[in-house]
Amino acid sequence: MEIENIEDFKEKYDNHIQNIVFPEVMKFEKERKIRLTLVNLTILICSLILISSPVLLNSTSHEWLQYIIATSFVALISVKQLTKKNFEEKVKTMVMPIIMKSIPGFRWQEPPITRKDMIKCKILPPEKMKDYSYEDGFIGKYKNINIAISEYYTNKNSTNNFSQGVIVKFDMNKNFNGNTVIRPRDAFNVCSEVDLKLNNMEKIDLEDPNFNEKFFVYSTDPIEARYLLTPAFMERLYATSNAFNSKAEYCSFYENSIYIVLDTGEDMFDLCDLNTPMDDKEQYNVLYNELASILDLIDYFKLDQKLGL
Repeated sequence: MEIENIEDFKEKYDNHIQNIVFPEVMKFEKERKIRLTLVNLTILICSLILISSPVLLNSTSHEWLQYIIATSFVALISVKQLTKKNFEEKVKTMVMPIIMKSIPGFRWQEPPITRKDMIKCKILPPEKMKDYSYEDGFIGKYKNINIAISEYYTNKNSTNNFSQGVIVKFDMNKNFNGNTVIRPRDAFNVCSEVDLKLNNMEKIDLEDPNFNEKFFVYSTDPIEARYLLTPAFMERLYATSNAFNSKAEYCSFYENSIYIVLDTGEDMFDLCDLNTPMDDKEQYNVLYNELASILDLIDYFKLDQKLGL
């Protein structure tokens, strides 16, 4: 069974969350409260030590006191984040497969779009592929189109090349042999151009001046690229940033699939936050809206149609 219309299963999803998911996640509510209390207590104690540190250091020269102050500083920075992440991963691993039972034809799994896939389709420039990692992944079918979804992070320790968002892979009803890559001008540099030219790609100027102003297009087959990049497709990709509030959009046509990267700069598919009650409905509504928005791309780009995009 597959989803025919994204709105058709909203009521089923809500009922599933209320009747199936909530009884399971509420088993962790007591643990959540205990962990949150311990985190807040630790932060309070560490904060008091740090606030008092000037007076304490002036009144004694003990090295152990300096060690305690330094440890308090590290604990203050890391304790909440580490505890939060550990709790979220623990609960999410249990609850996400249960949630996905409400979405016909979809399942939660290890991210199906790997670093190797990203390199092959050349969707991101080399400088954004360093320290590539991913978290949530979904795979399924909507309107007879196979879909793979991965949340990704790159260069977490880099201010300039940090990228975070979602990459989506759709099978297409168009057959093509080449590799066509679309990258935003804002993220384009000499390294990006060299990378593409080394892979036998050439720059293509399209008829839409607004599109050319925002994106660079390179392809191993310029004729095929113009066949794929219809005026309607260019207009929709250009407008995608408004729909998703993304900072940058990347696209690659490769091996009869289209890859779309939305650099949102935000954590997606987030559930079971340490600060949020387990039966808080809003977090599950956000998850639904994120998945629905991605599935809507099939309608938006008309990927289920065999003729023009």
